Amino acid sequence: MSLRFRRQLRLLPGLHLNLSRSGISATVGVPGMRVTLGRRPAVNVGLPGSGVSYRESLSSTPPATSAAAPPRSHHVHWLWIVLPILIGTWVVQMRASVH
Repeated sequence: MSLRFRRQLRLLPGLHLNLSRSGISATVGVPGMRVTLGRRPAVNVGLPGSGVSYRESLSSTPPATSAAAPPRSHHVHWLWIVLPILIGTWVVQMRASVH
């Protein structure tokens, strides 16, 4: 059995600072769509309240046996489509909470 530590601080609506034994990260988004930026960046998409979610890591770990860097992909990563949607949703939510 291991002891874990995790603390999440709400900085603004839709913006959290995460503190754990392994480091610090930030989470941006709304319930159901969140992006975590830190040592292990990831995107979480789910159905709030259902317990059903999907998480995809945004970092790739190079193969341990290969000394050369993997070739870079030249296609548009889906994150560049999802991230503006998340930021736009967050801005709309912020404006709605002010009024």
